[in-house]
Amino acid sequence: GELAYRVDLRVKSEIGQLAESFNNMAGDLKISKDKIDEYSKELENKVAERTKDLEKAYVSLKNRSEELQGAKAGLEEKNKLIEAAKAGLEERVKERTKELEEKVEELEKFNKLVVDRELKMVELKDKIRELGGKGQL
Repeated sequence: GELAYRVDLRVKSEIGQLAESFNNMAGDLKISKDKIDEYSKELENKVAERTKDLEKAYVSLKNRSEELQGAKAGLEEKNKLIEAAKAGLEERVKERTKELEEKVEELEKFNKLVVDRELKMVELKDKIRELGGKGQL
């Protein structure tokens, strides 16, 4: 209702007291309503401010999340490249190991051949000396 309205009655009777009480009550209600309106505006301002802060935080978190997703995708791609390189290196190591094993086997055969030849030569030299010693008797 209209809380600014006042009853203008300057009588000292019960009706005058009633009018005065009505005016006091209307004044008190107006003060209460004004305080409620003020608190309501303050609360609306705080809610708006907090909402703005939350929106900023949300945007910041969303941006950070997108950055992290991008970084994750980049790391996954690099990991795939590393795995591919690793597989290629492992294959090259296997091939090279096989080649080296074959060369070692060839060297061992050659070494055996050379050692066997040397032993045969020593044996033949011994026989020559032995035959040479028999021929002088």
